[in-house]
Amino acid sequence: MFAGGDICQVGEVHGDVTFVVDREVYRAGPWPPPARLDNVVARPSWLLAADNEVVPFDERRRKPVLDVLTAWRDAPRVDGGGGEAMWPGLSVRLLHGPGGQGKTRLAAQFARASAGWLAVQARHGTQRGRVGRVAGGGLDADAAAFRGLLVVVDYAERWPAEDLLTLVGDLRGSAAPVRLLLLSRPAGHWWQGLAHELGEQGADVGAVPLPPLAEESVDRSRVFAAAAAAFAEHLPVEDPAAIRAPANLATDAYRQVLSVHMAALAEVYHRHLADGRARPEGGPHRLAAYLLGRERDAWAAAHTNSRVEVRPKQMARIVYTAALAGPLRPDPAVAVLKRVGLAATLSDAEGLIDAHASFYLPGGEASVLRPLSPDRLAEDFLALQTPALPDAGAYYPPPDPWAYNGAEPDWWAATRVAALLCPAAEPAEPGSKTPDTPDRCPRCRGADATQQRPQVASARQAITMLVETARRWPHIAAGHLYPLLRDHPQLALAAGSAAVTALARLDPEDDSDTGIIAVLEAIEPHLPDRHIDLDIGSAEITERLAEHRLQRTDNPAEIAAIHSTRALRLANAGRRGDALTFSQRAVDLREELADGNREAYLPNLAMSVNNHAVRLAEAGRRGDALTFSQRAVDTYEELADSNREAYLPNLAMSVNNHAVRLAEAGRRGDALTFSQRAVDT
Repeated sequence: MFAGGDICQVGEVHGDVTFVVDREVYRAGPWPPPARLDNVVARPSWLLAADNEVVPFDERRRKPVLDVLTAWRDAPRVDGGGGEAMWPGLSVRLLHGPGGQGKTRLAAQFARASAGWLAVQARHGTQRGRVGRVAGGGLDADAAAFRGLLVVVDYAERWPAEDLLTLVGDLRGSAAPVRLLLLSRPAGHWWQGLAHELGEQGADVGAVPLPPLAEESVDRSRVFAAAAAAFAEHLPVEDPAAIRAPANLATDAYRQVLSVHMAALAEVYHRHLADGRARPEGGPHRLAAYLLGRERDAWAAAHTNSRVEVRPKQMARIVYTAALAGPLRPDPAVAVLKRVGLAATLSDAEGLIDAHASFYLPGGEASVLRPLSPDRLAEDFLALQTPALPDAGAYYPPPDPWAYNGAEPDWWAATRVAALLCPAAEPAEPGSKTPDTPDRCPRCRGADATQQRPQVASARQAITMLVETARRWPHIAAGHLYPLLRDHPQLALAAGSAAVTALARLDPEDDSDTGIIAVLEAIEPHLPDRHIDLDIGSAEITERLAEHRLQRTDNPAEIAAIHSTRALRLANAGRRGDALTFSQRAVDLREELADGNREAYLPNLAMSVNNHAVRLAEAGRRGDALTFSQRAVDTYEELADSNREAYLPNLAMSVNNHAVRLAEAGRRGDALTFSQRAVDT
């Protein structure tokens, strides 16, 4: 339960309650952000970071998408009819594509090309106060001097849905035209649910896919050559034009722009070092290992030259922690470093933060422990640092020890995710009783520890990173992510719908009772009935489990129950057409069952008929909804006649629902009659 506001009163509490006092939803700043020139010591993370734009943006290659965005930006206001504009001047677009596709760089180029528009970025807030909200923070007044306001939200899928809706609600108050550009990896049902919410309020919404190189008429060798030339300016080599692309550049391994850039950077490093070692070869996994080895070279050189006291192995552990938890404000960063066992005192933690900042400058709002970038490099780093546990799936080691600078997977990392998200509580006082609860976690508690309480505040970043890493590194899924979520399923819910949706889509070929299915079954009992930030993810879990269970039963009663639950979850997620399909199937099956044994199956049939009436009404089929609503009343009347005490509440509910259906059909007199009857019942 979450509560917010100046004065909150909560009674009869069952479970945890989190109070949020004047929570900042987001902050706004200039877009695109200025290039970071921290420590211009060429490192893979610095050279590949989108913010630094080392490789010039190729506008010709992305012209079709830029043209679509330009037309959207310059479109006139949407007229809702009657001469009044709906959402005056505000329109929303989602730019989506896999990680490494170039969304952030394309958005930056689009912002630069938007002459006369005030371009800002909204970043999700973590501090108190509402400073910086667009309409209330002064930017609305500034926008009046421009053609309009262009607002960019990167990683939009990681925002809670309610916070995105808050941002949209604030932007509605702008006097100037507003274009809200959301950037995200997935679209699919996550976007469908949000678009549905916005559409219900009359918003103009749309999606723009950013295709991979495999779907464009692009010569990848030209992309490779341009990247190699740009990197060679920072890592001097002789005759950069002679750098050759890998033989497998045309394969699916290099569908993303970032993969091509990583291949180019690895080749440039090989020529720059000229140390007689074998050239880096292999797919993206091995290229990532090679480049991360060069990242470690920079840590080692800084330690050898006494620039930092932290040794490379310890720096790797700090970077690992930052990838899972960062960026953070200083106080939470200190707490996290203590929690994972890297620091014992405030002074220790501050020293580690300073050492990390010497390589990865803090971001805006005085945040520290900035994660390694780009994201895919951070995901590869997590995977290479984390050892594969027995029977945990395939593991992709570096091609040789030198490639990763002699580093092996760190067994410290095998337990740090659990330490970060579900650390053992303080030992109980002598003589006190340790609560005997089912959610003790054997992997993250000592023999004398009290009940575990997962650190849900850190879950959104950490679980999202682990899920994205698990897509390409199977040992992370089977050996670390799945056991963690089986022990602490509530962590998945704290991560939000986008992470839950991505989780439900892992291992699509797995239809066993272990692996991802076991994880989803552990999460399922914790799904809330309704939650704006979880409805879409809940529907995704229900869909995956429904398909799994339908393959394992031919019992009509079980199949009907599966369809009934599926319909409810899909409806909550705004997928009304799909919900109606499965709702009808539940009714049909329960009708057949009731025909064979009316006494046993009539209650379930009554429930399905009532729910189907609601689904029909949501789909705009008012006449059919009225028919089924009346039928639900008749069925519950029959049940109440045989057992009034048991079914009178259901009868009252169905009568009330029928009153609503009558009102929607314009039969106000009849609606009033049934409404009074519901009160009397």
